[in-house]
Amino acid sequence: MREKVKGILFDLAGTIVHSRYREAISFICEKLKVENQKEIISEFLKELKEIIYCQKEFKPILDITSSSFSKFGIKLSTNEIFNFYKQYIEEKTFVFEDALNFLENLKEKDLKLGIISNSDDKIVEYTLKFHDLKKFFNFIVTSEKAKSYKPNKRIIELAIKLYQEKPENLILIGNSHVDIKTAKNFNIFSILILRSRKELQKVFEVKPNLIVFDLRTLNDLL
Repeated sequence: MREKVKGILFDLAGTIVHSRYREAISFICEKLKVENQKEIISEFLKELKEIIYCQKEFKPILDITSSSFSKFGIKLSTNEIFNFYKQYIEEKTFVFEDALNFLENLKEKDLKLGIISNSDDKIVEYTLKFHDLKKFFNFIVTSEKAKSYKPNKRIIELAIKLYQEKPENLILIGNSHVDIKTAKNFNIFSILILRSRKELQKVFEVKPNLIVFDLRTLNDLL
C-alpha cells in the first residue's frame, strides 16, 4: 500500500451497493410485463459495450435504456425510465455491510473520498440519497459528467482534477476488471473487491495491486 494516500476513488455499483444493469433492465421488463426480456437486456448490454469499447458516440444510461426498449416497440421517455430505476433502487438494491463499515471507519481519517461511476447523474444521486451514503463523499464523478465510460481516460481525468491530487496519491477501489484498467491508465493504486468469481479470469489479466474479499480487511491498512 502506498504511504502518501490522500484520496480514495470508489466504484459504486457492485462495490458499495448491490446493483446491476442486467438486473435493473429485467426489473423494468417485469414491471411492464414484456415477454422479450432477454432480447432487451442483450440489446442494452450490446449498445453499452459498443460505446465503451468501440468508441461510439456517448449516450447516457437512461438514453441507452430507452432506445433498447424502443427497438422492441416499447416507447418510454427517459423520465419514465428513471422512475423505473428509482423503483429498482428502492426495492432491489442494498448497501454491502463490509462497505458501510469501511466507509464509517474512513470518516475519522484525513482522506478525500469520491465516487467514480459508469452511470447517470440522476441514478447515482438517487442511489446515494436513498441509501444515505452521500455524507461520506466529497465529490461524485459520473460517466454522464465526463461524457465517457470507464476505462476511458476522460472520466479519470475529471476525477483527478476534482481531487487536485497526483495520481500516485490516490487509490481506486472497484469490483471489476474495468475499474482496474481505469486505475492503471494513470498509475493509480488499484484494489479489487472480489464479489463474483465470474471476474476471476479477467482480473488475472489486468493484475490489480491488491485483491480483497471483504472491504473491512482494509481498515487496518489505511
